Amino acid sequence: MHHGRLFLCGDAAYIVPPTVAKGLNLAASDLFYLGRALAALYANGDRTLIDSYSATALRRVWSSVRTSWYLTKLMHRFPEATAFD
Repeated sequence: MHHGRLFLCGDAAYIVPPTVAKGLNLAASDLFYLGRALAALYANGDRTLIDSYSATALRRVWSSVRTSWYLTKLMHRFPEATAFD
């Protein structure tokens, strides 16, 4: 979610688009965590939050993607699925 001084938030940062109306929530959450990290960096030079921004954001994104996939499979039948899927 970041490379050097470039930080990505929201849909620009995700390789798998979230479904089930999760995109806006994830983008707002990204901005919250990035803002908090930047505030800590510029207020007192603490790099802890900015260095862990990618890990924090990716953990939330993949959790959301897993939940979205579960809900999608719950509500839809896929042609290739067997009776036990």
